[in-house]
Amino acid sequence: MAQPQELQRGDPAVTVQSLEKAGVLYDGPMAAGDGFRLDDALELAAPLTGSSPSTAVAGAWAALESLLFCDTDERDREEGRAVAADRAAALVAAGWPRAELTSLSYRTALLDVDARLRRELERAGNENRVRVEILVRWLRSRPSLPDLDPADLAVLERMRELVDHPRQALGRVNGYLRGALRRLYRQRNIVLHGGSTRSIALRASLRTAGPLVGAALDRVAHGYAAGGAGPLDLASRAQLAMTVVDDPEGWGLHELLGT
Repeated sequence: MAQPQELQRGDPAVTVQSLEKAGVLYDGPMAAGDGFRLDDALELAAPLTGSSPSTAVAGAWAALESLLFCDTDERDREEGRAVAADRAAALVAAGWPRAELTSLSYRTALLDVDARLRRELERAGNENRVRVEILVRWLRSRPSLPDLDPADLAVLERMRELVDHPRQALGRVNGYLRGALRRLYRQRNIVLHGGSTRSIALRASLRTAGPLVGAALDRVAHGYAAGGAGPLDLASRAQLAMTVVDDPEGWGLHELLGT
């Protein structure tokens, strides 16, 4: 007998967990400033999870621009509003190593192949910064790749390349993210300034950029909840961190915009 089918449209996966994890929504050191701005940005981005593509594109870009563009800064006026895409890309790229290495440090399959690594990580407990630092040292020791399933092996290969060549790897990832978010900006202009809601690239751009908008907002939310950092300050830190990540005196991979 035929079964009923779910016809709900699959919207871009958008997740902002930092405020929930930190137990902070409206309270905080900057609640009268960036806290409310963040709340407004989250509301603007809400159409990503259940609206038409044209509305979602307009709201998603407005959310980024409201946090990552300063209309009183002469340099921003010269570069144009697309600079918000570059700053959002930097936030996501700088947060990626810590997030993926943290996830990898909890993979049971990985821990089962190296008893020493398992012991060190068990001693670190839930201190994610320490866990990532241990894993980075392990990857730098050039261990033989364990017998893992293809998905875990692919993650391990990416992380080993990142550890070996952090600046190049982060620069390449940042370039991909920047391109996706600038395409979102172009589609927003086509919708709002060109009046076209059926662009051939609209859905594809939204599908690619939607989760990145969520990730950028999550980084901003974490910076606000953890220490009251403003969006522009956090983006500047991300851009600087990626340029000095392979400098002995710079930030290590375990310190880049950690969760």
